[in-house]
Amino acid sequence: MKRNGVKRGLVCLVAAVLLGGVNSPRASAADTDMTIDLPIVVTNDTTGYAEVEAVWGDHVLVAHEGTYRWSGDGGRTWATIGLPGELSGVADCGFSRVSAGVATTSCMDDPETGRGQWTAYSLVTNAQVGSSVVRGEYPKGTDALGARLLVDGGHDDDKIVDLSTTPATVTALAPGEHGLRLTDDGALSYKYDVFTEFPTLTWTLTISKVTASGSTTLKVITGLAYDAPPSASGDYVYYSHDYRDDSDPFYRCYFHISDPDNGGCVEAGGALPEADPPADGRFRVGGETVPTLERKNSDGTWTTVSTLYWAVDFPLSVESLSLTPAAVLGWDHRQGGYTPSDTISWMRPVGSSIGAESTLATGGPDARIVTSAARWVVPTGGGSNVAADVYDEGSKVGSDSGHHYAEYSPLQLSGPNLLLGYRMSETDDRQTVVENVEDGSQISVPDASGIFGSLVLAGTGDRSGTYRVQDLSGASSTISGKLTDPGDDGNDAVGIWGDWVAFTTYRVAGTQAAVVRNYRTGAEKTLSGYALRALGDGYAVVAHPYSPWASVWDFTTGATIPLAGPPGIGGIDFMVAVDGDRVAFIESAAGKLHVQTFDGLARSAPRSLGVVAAHSFTPGSQSWTVDVDLTKPVAAGQLNILNSAGAVARTIAVPATATGSLRAITWDGKDNSGSLVPPGTYSYTLTSSATDGTGPVVAVDGTARALGTVEVKAAPLTAGIPVISGTATTGSILTASPGSWSPTNATLTYQWLRDGQPISGATGASYVATAADSAHDVSVRVTGSYGGATESRTSPAVRVVTASFATAAAPTTSGTWFYGKTVTASAAGWSPVPDSLAWQWLRDGQPINGATGVSYTLAAEDVGRLVSVRVTAAKAGYATTQAFSAGHSVGGTKFTKTGAAKLSGTAKVGKTLTGKLGKFSPKPARIAYQWLRNGQPISGATRSKYKLVKVDKGKKVAVRITVSKPGYYPVVKASSAKKVK
Repeated sequence: MKRNGVKRGLVCLVAAVLLGGVNSPRASAADTDMTIDLPIVVTNDTTGYAEVEAVWGDHVLVAHEGTYRWSGDGGRTWATIGLPGELSGVADCGFSRVSAGVATTSCMDDPETGRGQWTAYSLVTNAQVGSSVVRGEYPKGTDALGARLLVDGGHDDDKIVDLSTTPATVTALAPGEHGLRLTDDGALSYKYDVFTEFPTLTWTLTISKVTASGSTTLKVITGLAYDAPPSASGDYVYYSHDYRDDSDPFYRCYFHISDPDNGGCVEAGGALPEADPPADGRFRVGGETVPTLERKNSDGTWTTVSTLYWAVDFPLSVESLSLTPAAVLGWDHRQGGYTPSDTISWMRPVGSSIGAESTLATGGPDARIVTSAARWVVPTGGGSNVAADVYDEGSKVGSDSGHHYAEYSPLQLSGPNLLLGYRMSETDDRQTVVENVEDGSQISVPDASGIFGSLVLAGTGDRSGTYRVQDLSGASSTISGKLTDPGDDGNDAVGIWGDWVAFTTYRVAGTQAAVVRNYRTGAEKTLSGYALRALGDGYAVVAHPYSPWASVWDFTTGATIPLAGPPGIGGIDFMVAVDGDRVAFIESAAGKLHVQTFDGLARSAPRSLGVVAAHSFTPGSQSWTVDVDLTKPVAAGQLNILNSAGAVARTIAVPATATGSLRAITWDGKDNSGSLVPPGTYSYTLTSSATDGTGPVVAVDGTARALGTVEVKAAPLTAGIPVISGTATTGSILTASPGSWSPTNATLTYQWLRDGQPISGATGASYVATAADSAHDVSVRVTGSYGGATESRTSPAVRVVTASFATAAAPTTSGTWFYGKTVTASAAGWSPVPDSLAWQWLRDGQPINGATGVSYTLAAEDVGRLVSVRVTAAKAGYATTQAFSAGHSVGGTKFTKTGAAKLSGTAKVGKTLTGKLGKFSPKPARIAYQWLRNGQPISGATRSKYKLVKVDKGKKVAVRITVSKPGYYPVVKASSAKKVK
């Protein structure tokens, strides 16, 4: 790919002159300038232009694909030209006649102004000789010979600059007419004198030699002379002679510098002595497919010395550039070719720095990438098979291979609205359409030049220079006054942002100007001498046609500030994109990508660039989702759904966005209380504020009106069949499953039934079966309502049975188990918890009369006995259940002295025996007797005396005496037995 010769080093030298006075008042300095180097492209083209630039013996200098190479051995080996800095790379340079192996290089930065640099270069050493000079100091270089430069300063200011010295030596020449060509010891000048008017035009040509000491006339030629300036080469001066007679030929004439009378004329095309220095003809470029260096033999034939093909590298040339809050995207001929198949589309994330490159597509049409907020449209394919990939939030969301991409070229993207321009000839009106990248719908807009959200800057189709701003909803307004004049060259309106439109004009003859106009108020601002390149929020990027610099024009204050680097002379290779307060551009000569932030720009509140949402939905079977694109990042906020009266029906939280794109904000059709809203038309607004403090979100026209409307439809109500789950026992929880109702957000109510009759208060989705339900059928009736319709369905019934306690825990007792003390019972761990508990205290397992409380005071009868408690649990719907505690022996006091039991009397039938007790202490309160026959109690024999009867005969008779006293352990004494006779 052929590149221009713009060089950053030279640009810096002339920028101050070219831009002097433009940057006042000056905007505040940029906050940041993030810069990266673009990849270096290596061309594989072997058929590029090649030429011999200079020759000195076997020292040859050639140019191929903008790169200069040097050989010191007649073309057998090669090296890069040995000039300083960037002059050894890609440049538009020329080389003068060689003298003593030295030639002067002439490298231009700006073809319009001729600004550039001269350097003396030795073909022998392949290095610079002496110093360099800038063309801004010596504006018109007329001729160069070796290291000597002839400068025409305008008749009386001619000079010779010798570049071989450091600093360069300047010798002023004596006044002459026009500097012609350098000679070894001076320069030539010429003068034409006109004596008569045409058609019998008579000229006198005077050719002089000029040195520092004066001017010497070499030759005066009188007659009919052709009006081309003379030239010099070697020792001869050449000029043209035309007798202006159809019968006479045109002649080329010459004379020798040291012997002006030695000369002559030949017919045009004839050979002149020393027309070129002999060495110039020793080498030439040949080759049919690959350029070759050929050397002339002594017999006039040519021999190939080497191939003039090298892989040429140069900074990447970006053909399309686009900027978003989170990324910068580009399109270029990365692979070095010129066909669509050689292209690459790429993306680099942008945060606190410019991130690594990701390839989006390889091969594509000659069409730009367009972006807005988080949306990208990346054209792909080539030829007639042209498509586009659509990205959202960094992910590809679809590919469109529709016919419109084969016919239209993407111009701008604003929110979901893609402006496409039809590719027609320059003599026809441009046909444009706006396509929604979400649904593919299109609207035709004649001759549109810009889009901002739903606002399109469109022409009137009559080439009158009149434009209008048309809202895609149908409303339009013609801009007061024309933006451009019919017949202006290249003065199309270039864009719209908010209330401003921008264009470039030549309204003052020969003066270019960047213009912005508020199409609502008619206010207009102009920056003369510049052309608009991009329009942003309250600012524009402008470029001077003959300057290597571009600037940001803050037209709200009138200030300008240059970009960080020179993007290209007069806009050459100037790719620029804007977003918010940032500007992305390519510094083409240095191969750099800049993303520069400017403090104080983008002062407008965030505007809505468009919403993507369904016009209606049916709650229950559907949810409604809306996507919103804004001009800048915003903080977290809320989407408000408003009813027809303007009251807020629903508030939906909305997260913050760093890209200005909000996605998948969803509404289920319910109000803030959770109920479905009535069918009807609802509007919605976004309440959120810019993260840069510029204010709350407004509509595309800057007002606070709603973003849009949505119709909420009523859905048909379809009932489900309810089912009861859970154990059908008293005390258990029964749960109703309503079945499948449509819509899913229908309002459902419940009523539980016992034998088909409503159970009072049982209106929840679950129900606890009670004792009243035991042996009865329980069911549930579900009633649904939505949009004014109601339906009821009843579940199959379940039979409820009496439940048993899952856990019947034995009661526990506490207290001192001693006569006169109180012990207490407790019951815990029952499941479920009983409704009531009944207590009964037991002595040796038998109920103690009247002992039915939770506490019991131990009686004298309990001493030495086992006392326990029985609890009886009751709960409605549950079987009554008893549980017993462990028994405890009741303690008391022991007698301090106990006597023995004895018998007295004759052990003979008919006689009486008497039981006697020894002494006790303390005195017993009660003494009980029981007579025993062979160790078994004798019925009724419970007194102290016992009369022996016949049955006792032969048996052994004894007495057992029990002594008791309240609070004392009872004592039992048994006497020895006597055998009855």
